[in-house]
Amino acid sequence: MAGRASIVGAAETSVGKVRDHNEDSHFIDPEAGIFVVCDGMGGHAAGEVASAIAVQTVRERWSSDAMTTVADHWLAKGTPEAHKQLLAAVTDGVIAAHDAILAEGQSDRTKSGMGTTLVGGMVVGGEMVFAHCGDSRAYLVRDGIAMQLTEDHTLLARLLAAGVDVDTDGEGSRFKSMLTNALGIGHECKASTFVVPLADGDRFLLCSDGITEYLQEHEIGEVLGKAPSPARAAQKLVEIALERGGGDNATALVVRVLEAGEVSRPSELLRRENDAINSCPLWAKVNPQQRLRALRIALPRDHAAGEKVPAHTLGDRVAWIIIEGTLEQEGELRGPGSLLYPESLLSDRPLPDRDSLAVAKTEVRALALRSDDFRELCEDDADLAEHLLASLGDEIGKRAQPRKIVVGAGSAADGRGSTDPGGHRAVSDADARASTESDSTRAPTATGAARAATDPPPLPEIPTPVARPPAPAAANPMRTHPRGSTPPSGKSLIAPAAETGAAFDAAMEKITVDTGWAELPDEDASDEHERATVPVSKVAESESEPETEIIVEAEPPPAPAAVAKRPPDSEPEISITALADAAGDPSSDEPSEIEMTIEDDSARVVEVVKDTSSQTITMTIDEPPEPEIVVVQPAAESKRAKSQTDA
Repeated sequence: MAGRASIVGAAETSVGKVRDHNEDSHFIDPEAGIFVVCDGMGGHAAGEVASAIAVQTVRERWSSDAMTTVADHWLAKGTPEAHKQLLAAVTDGVIAAHDAILAEGQSDRTKSGMGTTLVGGMVVGGEMVFAHCGDSRAYLVRDGIAMQLTEDHTLLARLLAAGVDVDTDGEGSRFKSMLTNALGIGHECKASTFVVPLADGDRFLLCSDGITEYLQEHEIGEVLGKAPSPARAAQKLVEIALERGGGDNATALVVRVLEAGEVSRPSELLRRENDAINSCPLWAKVNPQQRLRALRIALPRDHAAGEKVPAHTLGDRVAWIIIEGTLEQEGELRGPGSLLYPESLLSDRPLPDRDSLAVAKTEVRALALRSDDFRELCEDDADLAEHLLASLGDEIGKRAQPRKIVVGAGSAADGRGSTDPGGHRAVSDADARASTESDSTRAPTATGAARAATDPPPLPEIPTPVARPPAPAAANPMRTHPRGSTPPSGKSLIAPAAETGAAFDAAMEKITVDTGWAELPDEDASDEHERATVPVSKVAESESEPETEIIVEAEPPPAPAAVAKRPPDSEPEISITALADAAGDPSSDEPSEIEMTIEDDSARVVEVVKDTSSQTITMTIDEPPEPEIVVVQPAAESKRAKSQTDA
């Protein structure tokens, strides 16, 4: 394989201190650039068989002539199709191992249910392509800093990714061993693949959970960074795992990059590029492992200064992650970490026009994300898709320009003051200017006619309500409405002239007064307000007016004497207003004289109680008569105006 990096590696494995046999398997071939670690499961030596089958199958597939041809084609062409073929060939090797394990379990019932995890890497040019299933892990140590590359396919990892608060040190620790994806388990297996560009001095660790159970990420970085060779680093990791318990089989495979191959770049440049990529808003909701999986669809491309960066290229709609350089888009400068054309990743969103394309101000290096590849990525990984689409929606929402809202021609805000009751629409600047012109000066056009045919019908005109004269201030206004409702205001009832008399009679029949809820004035109120009146104004019929208005209004009484309000249907309020003879002599046998006041909304009684030992108070309350209704029907407009003035 042309242009491959120069790599050395070594592996170490141990059965541990608890198990009686080793179910881990591994394969290392620095010359071929193939590295695999598997952790079998199933008991009765079935796990050992499953891991061995997986290692053998993957090794054969990845070292085949067909794989070499695909890899060379990618290095020679560098096209999106060649990149997809490379990843598909790597994945096919893992799926073939899965099928081989299932076939072996069906042929030998004693091995039914066996399975294995897998983590493997294959060097192609100056990159390493990884495939992963289960909880075996891969780590990268660059410049002394360790980073976990893979994400465990376990129930615990799924719960944590979903934001569930799990006690990882207590009861929740049992979820750590519950795999959600592995070879030989179930009828379907999904391999996570991603690509890591190589840099001189990079160190990789592929290991089973017998290592990661006892060593933290920073400890792995220290061991790989200080060890003089991959062999010594692998041995050290296994030794630490055994010293701290050795409860499981432990396998460590360490790879060191002596010289990166084709398309290699200095580690400092790679670090800057990674910083720019990581700052892209598309990754705002994903973890580093998910970001690596998503970046497998990214294709690096360079743009010269002054060149327009296209939104459609490589045979598809394309979004760009800027790695290096500066661009200008619609008057704004965009630099490393910017995401160009996020709407390109969604097929139902329009692409920017030619005038909205970004122009490179300097030489620009960027990663292309094709819409079709993005869709396939989301279909393949639902969890990753959820986070990516959420971030994408946030970014598109931030850039969305506010639409200009105008009221359609001939319509206005309705009587309720609504600003958008359905007759408004978003229009362009030209339409907004056109809508402000007078209908008499604007000539109809074909475009306007077509728009009128598709616009929603205008709102019907709502007559302006007849203004009521201001009601006098009153603490307890007359209420002529059912309990629990709100007092009505003046309303306009529009009826044809021919039906005026019938409508007037029907309106009068519906007027009722709830005497139990009405609040009446004091008994000493003037005769003018002793009766509740309901003046009704009726507009005289006119030949020139096709409609007649009927105004039904309740005239509130003047403010009654201040009394304590009570909720409806509550008990009468009893209060002690005076104590006769200072409540009497405590040593005397004679009862005290107490003056008590019983107040109701419609009556007031004062009793002098001579004997407070009694539990019962008997009294007679005279309620005022029910209010009467007086209907005043003016015969002309002048009478109506006078009635409003009197009110």
